[in-house]
Amino acid sequence: MSRYAGPACRLCRREGTKLFLKSERCYTEKCEIEKRNYPPGVHVETRTKMTEYGIRLARSSASERCTA
Repeated sequence: MSRYAGPACRLCRREGTKLFLKSERCYTEKCEIEKRNYPPGVHVETRTKMTEYGIRLARSSASERCTA
């Protein structure tokens, strides 16, 4: 599997928590989760409630991103 080279702050916003992928920036007020505390994307307000499987999948994906 290849390394993700895109915007790291987008991943934090997708999970809704700080993943500390941009080490120094995540500790300051410049962190994107502080500025925009909503998920990325055009149709943010139309997203539905996540299923139980979706919650488990997001949790495992977040843990993979933190360790990689």
